Amino acid sequence: MNWKNLALTKCYFFSASFCDGMSQLLRSLGRPCAVVNLDPGNDRLPFEPEVDISDLVTLEAAMEEERLGPNGGLVYCMEFLEENFGWMSSRLSALPEGAYVLLDCPGQVELYTHNDCMKRLIKRLEEGGDGMRLCAVNLVDSHHCSDPAKFVSVCLVTLSSMLQMEMPQVRKECIFRKPNKL
Repeated sequence: MNWKNLALTKCYFFSASFCDGMSQLLRSLGRPCAVVNLDPGNDRLPFEPEVDISDLVTLEAAMEEERLGPNGGLVYCMEFLEENFGWMSSRLSALPEGAYVLLDCPGQVELYTHNDCMKRLIKRLEEGGDGMRLCAVNLVDSHHCSDPAKFVSVCLVTLSSMLQMEMPQVRKECIFRKPNKL
């Protein structure tokens, strides 16, 4: 049985950093793992993904070809991935047996609270033949925890995405900052 984590985040940099750090930790413990990039807009990954959605579709190309803005382009890319689920399924099935798989997902909250595309992708992954069990890690910038109103807002968004996605989630406050903020 393969265990998978989805790294859900409301900020661009956190999910890729989490996947990178988690994969380094797992490998240092001798545990086989694989990182899957499902963010078609992230072209500067801190890791080398075993599966990369950019091999199928990129946000930039979708925006240009379909004349969409960033949010519409991202929804288009995820729906394109859903239509081409066989592409992802074949690559996931080629991963090492028993590998802990980290899925680096896009950071747009609408994909998890308002749009059903990610929910359908997750269901297809869970219903696949390899017995995949998923848990979402919802990453939150720590500055949201310093103000009660922001903290409640983050908790409500996490709850909303948990209910929409119909899967267990872990909320983690991140204490690091994006590289361009250092």
